[in-house]
Amino acid sequence: LLTALLLLLSNAKLIQVLQITRHGARTPNAFEFKPNQYPHKAGDLTALGKIQQYHLGQEMRQRYVNKFGLISQHFDPSEVVVKSSGKQRVVESALSFINGLYPQAEGDLIIENIYHHDSLLDKILPHSDKHNKLEELHIKNVSMNIAWAERAIHVIPMEKDMFFHADQGKNCPLVYKKLKEIKT
Repeated sequence: LLTALLLLLSNAKLIQVLQITRHGARTPNAFEFKPNQYPHKAGDLTALGKIQQYHLGQEMRQRYVNKFGLISQHFDPSEVVVKSSGKQRVVESALSFINGLYPQAEGDLIIENIYHHDSLLDKILPHSDKHNKLEELHIKNVSMNIAWAERAIHVIPMEKDMFFHADQGKNCPLVYKKLKEIKT
């Protein structure tokens, strides 16, 4: 908010945005996971997580395409770069996000919003207005073009990932050493 105010007061022009986003809702990790509790494996992105990321992409489209005109109406790889770590839930989040940011005419994957008008969402997101927000959006199903989106995102293999997984030993020995010192 302060940055936006300073930009307005200084007549500065926004020329670039760097957005870092965490993956969408996922099932619990292995240590919290109970077999047969979810239709997914431990740590997998859920349908809700895909819908969250798709909606975030739509919100960013409203902001950066419609409101500020910072990026083009149609995907241009010289303007938008989407990077993802090699973790499957993060890749799926990126695929969902780019489909929301640049919806395609046809999709090859339909995500059913099982949380639409369902009290189950209240159990997942207690004491929040998220349920009402999803109802307002009337998101019943999300159609995504995964084949297109896979060409639009850059997946960084875990063993070469200096952005998201520098703590993985051989990726950045100095960070790994410091983290090991902290943990002992």
